[in-house]
Amino acid sequence: MPNRSVRFDFAEEQIPPLLDQPIDEQPGLPSDTQPLPTLPPELLAEIFINFLPAYPNFPPYFGFLSPLMLCRICRQWRAIALSTPALWTAMRFAITSFDSRQSQKLELLKTWLGRSGDCPLRLSFKFWGGGNPGYLPQFLQTIVAHCARWEDITLLVPLHYMHHIQGEMPLLRHLKFGPHSPLTRRDHEKASGLTLFDRVTQLRTLVLTDGFTKARVRHLPWAQLTHIESHIFDEFECVELIRDATQLTHCKLGVCPPNRRDTHADALGAAAIVQRPRLRHLILLAEVSDDSDAEDFDDESTWAILDRLSLPALRALQVPVPHITLDSLKNLILRSQCTLQELDVLATTLPESVFREALPPFGAFTKGYGIMKFALDVDVQRGVSSGLVYGIKSID
Repeated sequence: MPNRSVRFDFAEEQIPPLLDQPIDEQPGLPSDTQPLPTLPPELLAEIFINFLPAYPNFPPYFGFLSPLMLCRICRQWRAIALSTPALWTAMRFAITSFDSRQSQKLELLKTWLGRSGDCPLRLSFKFWGGGNPGYLPQFLQTIVAHCARWEDITLLVPLHYMHHIQGEMPLLRHLKFGPHSPLTRRDHEKASGLTLFDRVTQLRTLVLTDGFTKARVRHLPWAQLTHIESHIFDEFECVELIRDATQLTHCKLGVCPPNRRDTHADALGAAAIVQRPRLRHLILLAEVSDDSDAEDFDDESTWAILDRLSLPALRALQVPVPHITLDSLKNLILRSQCTLQELDVLATTLPESVFREALPPFGAFTKGYGIMKFALDVDVQRGVSSGLVYGIKSID
């Protein structure tokens, strides 16, 4: 029999006709093609699920590694794919104000959600740019209509559309949200009244985008969070967050310099020592708010954050110089009586020997301008993440 093959060569941003029509129903297919070997539907469904990209990657809309590819092989495979909701539980969509394919992407999103049945969802949606929002409200309404099934969600949308994000979210465990770009002062005033995610009893991991801080979102369940990442906190906000997050094990904070006009520095000096017996990994990064007036902020200030903390379980720490001093590091280790296994110091010219001589014994030492990476240890069940544990080289 002559060797014939069918090519699938769709770029991810194309939306082709006959999106998931089986090949054997499309015009022009040679009539002498042979049927695929028959396997039990349950086995094929399991193979299909393992065909998708592994967590945390998302399958593409279409083309290779997309569930839609499976729908195009033959009628049997299409029927099995459509009756396997776990194939359709992970989706990632991004639109811009100038995107001419917004309506097609919206229909694709609705199709994907409809095929996911009652399964928990892992979804990422990002809106880029300003100007005409186009179909953004319809996207948000479609996504929020399924919020009872959210398990792992990323939502990056303009501030004035966040009021759409309301509803019961009993399965939500991992959340990243906020505006896609830093907030202006006017935005901060609007954000201070937001009440979002106040009914998320399972939430454990929270990532706030630039400029979206603790004080600007009400009623988030800080006491149940174990993993927090945020940016543009001042020192007092950092200590306040660690104080309120009583179950915290991993924390990454971007610290902005103190404003010479506020009174947070005095409040921090009077604050009681906060002990967090479960906090194992702490990353502090120096950041500057894009909306800051340079003359009001002290970029070379020495931070007192570590002076207000006691962290007996601390295993990995990353800090920037000159904001954190050797005395502050030494006192933290002695006060906490912790066994520090990894110390990463950013932007320092001091040799390792200086830290070894000044500090109590600790494990690995690194320095540079890089960022200590979080590694993922995920237990995947039915194609949806059932747990997410951040770690630094899996230190325990």
